[in-house]
Amino acid sequence: MSPTPALRSALTPTGKLRASINLGNPILAGRDADGNPYGVSVDLAGELARALGVELELAVFDAAGVKQQLEQDAAQADGLGLLNERFMVIRQAMGTPKTRSPEAMAFLAAFVERMKASGFVARALQRHGIQGASVAPAA
Repeated sequence: MSPTPALRSALTPTGKLRASINLGNPILAGRDADGNPYGVSVDLAGELARALGVELELAVFDAAGVKQQLEQDAAQADGLGLLNERFMVIRQAMGTPKTRSPEAMAFLAAFVERMKASGFVARALQRHGIQGASVAPAA
């Protein structure tokens, strides 16, 4: 689905794609030595901006971490262990305000499915050295 001018306007009312990046989940995003955000979330936001033909503007913030970080920490410290059973799933999301068009939501949903099916998400996980995380199945 190619973005129409109306769709582009719905998703980028300022002319730029504004994407929030949560640095509290090191599996999805972090900062490099120069302080620039990087990671799977940043890669997906950049690819969405490219698909829309617009510039990307990131809003970066901190929040809670995840199990994979705990596993990395436990592997480096003697005497620590984690339960093997999964008690939650980290769900990455893309969204837009409800006031935007149904076409905008459909475009985002199709974009996410395309990124999973094409291997983009799996390659991003590999590129950023993420182990123990997998790509969700098709919706």
